[in-house]
Amino acid sequence: MTTQHDQHKPKAKWPQFIGPIIILVLAIGAAIFGILWSSNETNTAPTQDTPSAEDPGNSAQPDATAYLEQARQEFPDAQPEEHEALAAAQAEADSYIVSEHLLGVLLTDPEYEYGFSQSSAEFAVEHVEVDWNEHARQFATLAREEFPDATDQDLEQLLQHEPGGPQYSAEQTEYALSHMN
Repeated sequence: MTTQHDQHKPKAKWPQFIGPIIILVLAIGAAIFGILWSSNETNTAPTQDTPSAEDPGNSAQPDATAYLEQARQEFPDAQPEEHEALAAAQAEADSYIVSEHLLGVLLTDPEYEYGFSQSSAEFAVEHVEVDWNEHARQFATLAREEFPDATDQDLEQLLQHEPGGPQYSAEQTEYALSHMN
């Protein structure tokens, strides 16, 4: 006689660590950004007259001010919100390991305080200058360091299919797995 418990396949142990991996990646990115931000602050003269971001009190987001003028110059026909979304996307991509999917969520979800429209976020993700393959490789490398016993299939699941995960493309995942350190 088999019990109901015996009929279920054992689940892989690494999926329970997806949340901590994502938090770890964000924490590492935040630490790097904090170091860079504080070193920039010490090199800035107190009398410097630079334009401020629309929400200067929000330190949770990278400062996109430097990217805004570049976005305006590169895409003069774009809408102001598209410029702002592109500037924010570039700042995030330069500060953190992201995927196209996660960047889109970050730009549109009000929980992350940007709250751009879907069309502006799509414009930004389409035009942001980032090497998605390299971001996928960095994400996979961090995941492998955190979970050295994870198989390539486990990492593939994490990179492509995990709910709330980065959802890299098959090509990006293949690149990441074949080019990890």
